[in-house]
Amino acid sequence: MARASRRGTDRDEPKIEALRLPELEDADPDAVVADSYREAERLTGADLTGRALQRLVVDSSEWLEVEAGDADLSDSRFADSRLVRFRAPVLRAPGSEWRDVLIEDSRIGSAELREASLRSVRFVRCKLGYVGLRGATLMDVVVEDCIIDEFDLGGAEATRVAFRGSSATTLDVTSSRLRAVDLRGLEMTSLRGLPGLRGARVSGDQLMQLAPLLAAEQGITVD
Repeated sequence: MARASRRGTDRDEPKIEALRLPELEDADPDAVVADSYREAERLTGADLTGRALQRLVVDSSEWLEVEAGDADLSDSRFADSRLVRFRAPVLRAPGSEWRDVLIEDSRIGSAELREASLRSVRFVRCKLGYVGLRGATLMDVVVEDCIIDEFDLGGAEATRVAFRGSSATTLDVTSSRLRAVDLRGLEMTSLRGLPGLRGARVSGDQLMQLAPLLAAEQGITVD
């Protein structure tokens, strides 16, 4: 029975392979524009603030110390790439796609990712303000050693998502559809949308914190 339980747990873990980048060429920041396809490039120290970058495709590339506040990355796509010390007070990327992407040591004030698709994505040692994932689809996502103000999964579909060593002031799961979402490594201050928590895994301590909300949801008076 114990072996079966372990196998079940393994199946619930996010499936993320190590990122392997090809040999990269230095990118010209002026060539990073809307509707362009950038492959096997290293963009270093670029300022993309306020740029129109709709439908930009970044494939097998690395962005180092890039500023992208208020850049419009609507419907953009990042694949097999790494963003390191990426900074954006406001990241506008609704409808974007992120596949096999590592985002580390980065600071994002407000990430507008509604109806985005995140598959095999890791956030590591990031400071995140509002993470707006309303209506988004997440599969095989890890949030590790991150500090978050609000993680908004309202109406999102999330499968095999894990938080490790992270904290969030607010987690919103209103009308979410969760499957194998591991919240044990997330320190939460407040939770919104309790019924949307179905399909999540929590620790015993978290369950005790949730007890008053669960009681209220069921109309139970605790005296």
